[in-house]
Amino acid sequence: MKLSSILFSEESYEIIGVCMETHRVLGSGFLEAVYQEALEKEFNTNVLFYNSCFFV
Repeated sequence: MKLSSILFSEESYEIIGVCMETHRVLGSGFLEAVYQEALEKEFNTNVLFYNSCFFV
């Protein structure tokens, strides 16, 4: 898939980069809550706005 065909490609690239860096630093083996908290901190540091819980 070409990067140009991805919706919101710049935002997607930045989000994936933050996720990969967080996983690289923490490594594997933690519970999901640990990664969630770390990503929330990284998103705030990188000024990425997000909604941590979405209820339908």
